Amino acid sequence: MKRLVTMMLLVLGLAGSLTAQDKTMLQGFYWDVTPGGVWWDQLAAKAPELSAAGFDILWIPPFYKGQNGTFDVGYTPYDYYDLGNYNSKGGDNFNDGNTVETRYGSKTELKTMINAYHAVSMQIWGDMVLNHRSGGTLEANPYTNSNTWTKFPLSKGSGRIAHSSNGYNNYYPNAAVNPGNTGDFYSEDQLGARMKMYTNWFAYDVALHNGSGGNLPMGDSLMVWGDWVTRELGLDGYRFDFVKGIHPEYMKRWLNYGAMRGKPSVGEHWDSAPAAQEWLRQTSSGISYSGSGGPVDKAPGAFDFELRYRYQDLSNGGDAYDARWALQDAGLHRIYGIPYEKIWSFIENHDFDRINWEGKVTIDGHNPITNKKNLLYAHMLTLPTNAQIWYHDVYRYGMKDEIFKLVQIRKQFSNGAYTILSRDGSPVWTNAGDDPKQMYVAQRGGIGGKTGLIVAINKHSSRNITVWVTTQWPGKTLKDITGRHTNTITVMSDGRAPINSNANSYAIWVPSDYNLGPADPEIAISPVGGSVSGPVTVTLTPSSGRAPYTVYYTLDGSDPSTSGTRLTYTAPFSANPTVTVRAVAVDADAKKSVVKSETYTLVSTSFTVRFKKPTTWGTNVNVHYWNKLPGGTASTWPGVAMTAEANSWFKYTFTGTTSTNLLFVDPANTSNKTVDLSRSSDGWYKDGAWYTSNPDNNPPVLTVNPASQT
Repeated sequence: MKRLVTMMLLVLGLAGSLTAQDKTMLQGFYWDVTPGGVWWDQLAAKAPELSAAGFDILWIPPFYKGQNGTFDVGYTPYDYYDLGNYNSKGGDNFNDGNTVETRYGSKTELKTMINAYHAVSMQIWGDMVLNHRSGGTLEANPYTNSNTWTKFPLSKGSGRIAHSSNGYNNYYPNAAVNPGNTGDFYSEDQLGARMKMYTNWFAYDVALHNGSGGNLPMGDSLMVWGDWVTRELGLDGYRFDFVKGIHPEYMKRWLNYGAMRGKPSVGEHWDSAPAAQEWLRQTSSGISYSGSGGPVDKAPGAFDFELRYRYQDLSNGGDAYDARWALQDAGLHRIYGIPYEKIWSFIENHDFDRINWEGKVTIDGHNPITNKKNLLYAHMLTLPTNAQIWYHDVYRYGMKDEIFKLVQIRKQFSNGAYTILSRDGSPVWTNAGDDPKQMYVAQRGGIGGKTGLIVAINKHSSRNITVWVTTQWPGKTLKDITGRHTNTITVMSDGRAPINSNANSYAIWVPSDYNLGPADPEIAISPVGGSVSGPVTVTLTPSSGRAPYTVYYTLDGSDPSTSGTRLTYTAPFSANPTVTVRAVAVDADAKKSVVKSETYTLVSTSFTVRFKKPTTWGTNVNVHYWNKLPGGTASTWPGVAMTAEANSWFKYTFTGTTSTNLLFVDPANTSNKTVDLSRSSDGWYKDGAWYTSNPDNNPPVLTVNPASQT
């Protein structure tokens, strides 16, 4: 059955190689961090040491204003456009103490922090809470027959994604989805992926989409917001909260829109592994970008909750627990065939460890892993998955030095093919009936040069264990690069070696001529190459190696390492297609990266939007646009005139355009306008909804009652 699952995923385009470096992310917060608006400053100070240790990504908490203003951790969004620059909080009130900051700091401090990480070539992934919203004011709701907190005037805030009346139309249930408020929409197993898209207990469920996943106005607005905030802050990727509450079709459109297009992400699908597998399948198609190296899959990944629960079992299980259940035969890949590159392994996060800034548990659900964490990190950081590291383990629980060394080892040596030697390496055990339950040995094959490793993890509380296995290094002498074991291991000419680890410990064995130090530099080119309709803003990002870096690039196809036409990179630049960008990074030790390239091919793009003018509007209709890509241009308010057609339809054609934000407006009375919208293809907009063809042409449905009888 597992072979069948794996084959299905290969067909669906989820599979990948083990040649890319597995990414390492620090969760840069915990529940109820230090209050007072100092968190962004504290994170900024940690950027140099995290980069030097080998971290690739910092995951930051929700950075927009929550309902409780300066006290809110961000998971109850109130004003999406308030990044700590408006004096507001839920209930359309002023913040306590008349401050503009979020719990974490001001917008200026947020941008300064992000710049600090970009300066050391680390990415920033923002926490995106799209499913629910809190902090509105009361209004009578005809769909629930009660008063609901669904009115969001935002008069003291940004005034964006605001509604001062009839706000209930933007939350479930509403006229488009479940107007009768029936129980079937409360199912917790929708789409076969344990989805729960129309209700939750967190807050009011935002009406992003209709029942088939098509955009509703709030869905459009949050796509526009995502594009804006990605550009405003320079976000590099996303962690999505509660993806069980977001239709996969909407998720794909969100990730395909504007500045979000092509950026990596991970979703919190906290449920069974089969449900996560199905969610990954449903979000895997339709988000693929063709670059110079072939198709690049940018569908979201998923956190491996299955593996995390097995980690906890091992932590609590003692000597009687069979380590194979957690270290060998668990997780989204081992059981369900999910490709490694789509998996984010983790040991702890803010939903399991609820310790706050004072060391107190202030919220339900506190269930952390407390034993054998160092063994678990040795396992996770040598897996061929992406890895998320818990903030408290680094900065509260005294594991910083050990974790930093493991991350450095991961960055330098842990790549290539993954083989479990304690199962597939012809193992011969000292205590054959017992030791396989106590020790795990795995090998990473490397990708050339001095890479690859063998990790041995012994969970037994008192017994040192040795196992003979077949390795990739015949005739070599091995050493423990962690320094935990002082002995060396001589590998026989046929590759057999006695791999050992002390009790309740681990070792990472490498050839004796391997040394831990700065890795070779790498260079990344963004965006991924492909078909474009105009100039492209290109960003070159060096990493690994030892900062500072010098980056060279060419636009004429020549080698940037030696070409006389090469340019020195100082900031993102505009490239006119068709063009091939080639780049190389040189670090402080004069080590060069592999030359990378991306090709951008010019194509002509246009699409036409049509709008059905309401009877209450004047004679003419304008369309006002902004963030028109490529180029990010905008019209002057109140926009440009549309061309009248029959039956109150108006049209406008965007030429040389891949996507744009827009709204339709009555030029005679500009208070008559639609909500903020977005479009990247032909569309007809009528009565608050987009259609792919003229909705006036849909024939009416004739209902005969009672049914015909013979």
